[in-house]
Amino acid sequence: MSTTLDAPPGTPSALPTRQPGPGSGLLLAVGLVLAALCILSGTTTLVSLLWLRSQTSHLDLASASTVHVRQSCGGMTVTEGTAGTVGLTSKLWMTFNKPKVKTSRTGSTLNISVHCPAFTPGGFSGSAALRIAVPPGTALDLDSSDGGIRLVGVSGRVTAHSSAGSVRAEDLTSATVTASSSAGGVHLTFAGAPTTVDASSSAGSVSVAVPDDGTAYAVDAHSSASGTHVDLATNPKSTRHIKAHSSAGSVRVLWR
Repeated sequence: MSTTLDAPPGTPSALPTRQPGPGSGLLLAVGLVLAALCILSGTTTLVSLLWLRSQTSHLDLASASTVHVRQSCGGMTVTEGTAGTVGLTSKLWMTFNKPKVKTSRTGSTLNISVHCPAFTPGGFSGSAALRIAVPPGTALDLDSSDGGIRLVGVSGRVTAHSSAGSVRAEDLTSATVTASSSAGGVHLTFAGAPTTVDASSSAGSVSVAVPDDGTAYAVDAHSSASGTHVDLATNPKSTRHIKAHSSAGSVRVLWR
């Protein structure tokens, strides 16, 4: 004999079992794939950081009338060395792929270029720091798209631009200097009176300091966003010219 027990009055009936929809398997698969990719990416980045290493090398190159440098993954320092030789010291940081430093010649111009890999596992494409010693009087044409430029004691004509850092110069005796930055300051200090200076920045301050020897300059100083200070002898008819402009910082032209 069997007895059927009825549920007490007011007791809710059991909810129906929900069947998986046709897209639930696909969503689960996509989620698993994304999770696996995240784990793989994190692991690769960790391995990349653990594998990070540096390498320093040096080359002595024959001198040239002009040294042309294109640096795409770091900064550079240029100093004045001895006659007859351009010294190139490269310090590279890398994981799986190595930055490439190349040299070539076009007539009397020495070309130096640095390129980092466009992609590397772990996301670190490497970087390079250059130190270049040039003979006295060597003209310089310098461009860095991923770092600052520093000049120390050079005497040749200078053209220097940084897209991602500052341009700084100390103890210059160059007659003609053009220096600009799209993302940093430009600061030039001269040990000898220059003939023509053009210093500009789109995103930082600008300063030009010349010897306090009584030399008068035709000065064009302007800032679009801050103060302008000129503290030296000026003469609009002078054959020595200083132009200093900034779009986003102060401008100072003075005796050192």
